[in-house]
Amino acid sequence: MEIIIASSNLGKVKEFNSIAKDIKFTTIKECCPDIVFDPEETGSTFQENAMIKAQAAVQLLQSLDCHVANAPGNNDIVIMSDDSGIEIEALDGRPGIYSARYLREHGLAGLLAELGGNPNRKCRF
Repeated sequence: MEIIIASSNLGKVKEFNSIAKDIKFTTIKECCPDIVFDPEETGSTFQENAMIKAQAAVQLLQSLDCHVANAPGNNDIVIMSDDSGIEIEALDGRPGIYSARYLREHGLAGLLAELGGNPNRKCRF
């Protein structure tokens, strides 16, 4: 079985392959190396953003002549997506779905500055 991950992040393939040895994981970028896959994540939850990426991957594979184990549109193709971020208790769950953008703009130093002297460093990813 092959699962296409709705991402251009090759690191995700390594992570998933280390967990599920009987499944071949590949990214959109590996299927269609000449494209840029970066759908705008406009959802208000991690789940909504994951769905946006999955739907964008389906549309892309159906519209392009990309090489995948099964032809685009074949029901045997499985596309998987995820979305994640860091939710910090002291910041009321922020940056959450905005984690990547926040860290690109402010970096870890900005995040620590926002936490200031708050001793609560409890968070989840």
